[in-house]
Amino acid sequence: MKLHFLKFNPTENMTLLVTDPVPRELQGPLAARLMENRSIGAEQVGYLEKASLPGARARLQMMGGEFCGNASMCMAVFLTRDELPPEGEKAVEIEVSGAGRVKCALRREGPDFRCGVEMPLPREIRRVGDLTLVRLPGIAHFVSQYPVDQPEETLRSLARGLEEDAVGLMQYLPEKGLTPLVYVKDTDTMVWERGCGSGSAAVGAMLANEARGDVERRLPQPGGEIIVRSQWKEALSMLSIEGLVKIVCEGEACAEM
Repeated sequence: MKLHFLKFNPTENMTLLVTDPVPRELQGPLAARLMENRSIGAEQVGYLEKASLPGARARLQMMGGEFCGNASMCMAVFLTRDELPPEGEKAVEIEVSGAGRVKCALRREGPDFRCGVEMPLPREIRRVGDLTLVRLPGIAHFVSQYPVDQPEETLRSLARGLEEDAVGLMQYLPEKGLTPLVYVKDTDTMVWERGCGSGSAAVGAMLANEARGDVERRLPQPGGEIIVRSQWKEALSMLSIEGLVKIVCEGEACAEM
């Protein structure tokens, strides 16, 4: 089959957006093939679908049914890129797997796009041993404030006890930044991501929960910087991320399924 796609670079968390219809049962296997270096190569794949929620322009269905903040930014760029004048701004709402309706704000920065996403609030924040578990709709992250031994084996073990479609291990060292590792169950893929939007949000939620107050942090990651903002009003009331998105290429991919 031939499929039209766009490849995005949000903080080097290389993301493919497939814009032709793909049946849900084929999305996971297709994503695994497209992510291979001998194919297009990426860290994750999302699919464009029609929205079912009022007010949303389109639906982003991630490869494992998970939620992804960076991919949400990419979808917002796809939907508005031809509507944004130089230095112009735009707001758009999209429907995202694992989360529902999500608000995005964009502005042009030369050929690129500065994007912000209002993230869904965590379902739960609690300590699990030396880690902090932050369960967002559609994805859960364990945040560590120290280096973890055998992180891939540790993450697989932690993921078995959770119902979420995707689980991350976020190693957050304030003096160095964030190193994200994400496991998606449906595709059985383990990726050291260059930048993680939902993982950044998890760190912001953890910090706000610890401080019982508003938090804003610039989180350096292997691929660049993501800004996380959180507001606290007796409880966590707002959580957002902001980053830079670049369009890498656009074309057709041939895949045998």
